[in-house]
Amino acid sequence: MNTNDPNANPFAINPPRLPDLPIEQSNPPARRPDPGSKRAALIAWIIFIVCSLTIAVQNQIEHFLPAQPAATPTAPAAAPTQAPIDPPDADPTSLTLRFTLKYVSYNAVESRKAMADLRKSAGKDPITTARLDLADAIIDSFTSPKDLSQTVTRLTDQANAQTDERLRSDLLLAAKVYSLQPSTTPPTPDSLNPTAVNNFRQRHGFLADATLGYADPTFAPARIKATSGIEIILILSLALVLGFIAAFLVGLGLLIYRLVTIDKPMPGPPQHLLPPLPGGSLPIEIAALFLTGFLAMRAIITIAAHAFSPETANLLAIILPWSLTALVLIYPTLRGIPFAHARQLLGLTAPRGITREISSGILGWLTAFPFLILALVISLVALFLIQTVTHSQPQQNTRILDLAAGAQGWSLILFLAMLTIWAPLTEELVFRGGLYRQLRTRLPIFLAIPISAFFFAIVHHYPLFFLTPVFTLGCLFAILRQHRTSLIASITAHALNNALAGIIILIMLNLLMS
Repeated sequence: MNTNDPNANPFAINPPRLPDLPIEQSNPPARRPDPGSKRAALIAWIIFIVCSLTIAVQNQIEHFLPAQPAATPTAPAAAPTQAPIDPPDADPTSLTLRFTLKYVSYNAVESRKAMADLRKSAGKDPITTARLDLADAIIDSFTSPKDLSQTVTRLTDQANAQTDERLRSDLLLAAKVYSLQPSTTPPTPDSLNPTAVNNFRQRHGFLADATLGYADPTFAPARIKATSGIEIILILSLALVLGFIAAFLVGLGLLIYRLVTIDKPMPGPPQHLLPPLPGGSLPIEIAALFLTGFLAMRAIITIAAHAFSPETANLLAIILPWSLTALVLIYPTLRGIPFAHARQLLGLTAPRGITREISSGILGWLTAFPFLILALVISLVALFLIQTVTHSQPQQNTRILDLAAGAQGWSLILFLAMLTIWAPLTEELVFRGGLYRQLRTRLPIFLAIPISAFFFAIVHHYPLFFLTPVFTLGCLFAILRQHRTSLIASITAHALNNALAGIIILIMLNLLMS
C-alpha cells in the first residue's frame, strides 16, 4: 500500500496475493498463499481461540452450575417485594407435564408412573414442587373422581409445607376446588374467590385451568384441552420415527455406495479444495472477527435486557446477528480484497452449477444421517450415566424452545429465517470458509476436519454431552467443503438440518401448548 496516498485504504492487506482471475481458471490450478501475513494470522488465531473458549465456558457454566435461587428472607422485614412467578412455558419440566397430562385421558395409570419418574428428575425448588403437586391432583381427579378426600388432604399438607405464601394459597385453592362437586354452574364467589382464581391462573397457566375445570364449567374446555389430544402426538411421533428409519436406511445405502465408488474419478472441475500455501491470514481473521463480534453482541443484548426492556433486547437480538453477517461479508473488501476474489476464497461459488451443489448438500446430509443417529445415541447414554451417577441433571437451555413457543406471525418468520438462513450462511462462512481453509494451509484433511468441527461444536449452546451430534455435523460440513470446493453444498446441508429440526419443534410445541 502506498502510504503517501491520502485515499488509500488503511485496512488493506499489502500486497494482494490473488490473481485477477479465479483460481479455478488457471491451468493447472495454482497453490498460492491467501491474503495477509504470518503476524496477522498469529494475532487472529489468539483472538479466535480465546473467544471460542470464552463462549464455550460461558455456555457450560449455564448448564452445569445450578441456577441461583431467589434470595430467601431471614425475617419478614427483609423482603419488601417478591420475585414474580411466571407461568409454565417451554422449559423441559413444563413440557413433560403437558405431555403427561395429555396422556391421562388415554392411560391414567401410565401418567401416574410418568409423574413419579418426573419427580425424581425435576428440580426441587418450591415452584416446580407446587406444580408437580397440582399435576398429581389433576391425575387423581381422573383416576378417582368420586372420592378426592385424600387428594384434598394431601394438597392441604403440601400447602402447609410451602414457604412461599403465594404458592401456599394456590395449593389451598386447588384443595378447595377438589372439595367441591362438579357442577354445570360456576361456583359462587364465596366458594372460590375470583381474585385468588385470577392470581392462580396467572401463576400456573394450563395447570390452573385444568384444576379449576374440575368444579367450574367455565374452565371445562381448557381442562379438556390440557388433558386430551395425545393421539395426534403419538401418531406424529410414530411417523417421525418411521421417517428417521427411512432416512437412516437411505443414508446407509448412500454411504455404502460412496465407499464402493470412492476411487472412481468424477468428471468436471477439480473435485477437492486446493489448500493455499502457508503465510496468509484472511480466513482466520474472518473467523476471529465473527467470534469477537458474537461476544460483543451477547454482552449488548444482556445489558439492554437489564437497562431498557425485554422488547429492546429482542429487537437487538434480531438486528445484530444480521449486522454481524454483513460485517463478515464486507470485511475482505475493507482489507482491500476485491469481492470476486473474496467470494472465491470463501467458497461462495458453484463451479459445477448451483443445482448440483444443492443436490450434493442434500445427499451429503442423508449419507451422514446414520452417523448423526449414532452421535445422538452416544449423547443420550452420556446423559443417562450423568443422571445415574450424580442423581441430578444439568440446567437445560430453553432459548430455542422459548423462541419457538412464542413465535407467531412476523416473529415466526424471523425465527425460521434465523434458523434456516442466518445460521447456515454465517456459520459456514466462518467455520468452513474461514477456519477450515486456514487449517488446511498447514494440516492434512484428517486433522483439519475434526479440529474445525471441534471449534464449531463448543461455541454452540448445548450441554457438553450433547455436543457429539454438533461435532458430527461439523465434520460433515467440512467434508462437503473439501469435496465440493464450494460452500453451497455445506450451506444446503446445514439449512436442511436446521429446517427439519425447527419444523419438528414447532409442530410438537404447537400440539403440546395448544
